[in-house]
Amino acid sequence: MKELLTEPIGSIKLDEENKILIIKFNGKNGVRESEYFKYVEEILWKYTEYLKQYNLDKVIYDMTDVDVLVDEEFTEWITKNITPLVQQAGLKKLAFVLPKSSLVKLDLKYIITPKLDEYKGPDRRIFNTYQEALDWLLEA
Repeated sequence: MKELLTEPIGSIKLDEENKILIIKFNGKNGVRESEYFKYVEEILWKYTEYLKQYNLDKVIYDMTDVDVLVDEEFTEWITKNITPLVQQAGLKKLAFVLPKSSLVKLDLKYIITPKLDEYKGPDRRIFNTYQEALDWLLEA
């Protein structure tokens, strides 16, 4: 596993063997909520660059430890700024690993994911574990 980026609230790693980009978001870890989303933005911009740089078409968003709710404005920002770039980069499969927090899990499942589904894009699935997500991405 190759470490590409590390921030206080998350990281990006490259699974070179399986050609999968792994975006791991953590909880706030003492970072103020206003700063948290600045770090998230930085990670997402880098993610789009790494897709192109390493010619990748599969991604895992590991949100197991996320403890921050995402508001509709930030979701809009993602769909307007990040979604088109990952489409252009050729992303085909995107796996979300659900957070442990029930409230954040509901936020992802019923607010964020439907908003993202309004845009054409990669095949997206939600999983309870990292291993389930990895298994799905490795299917032919």
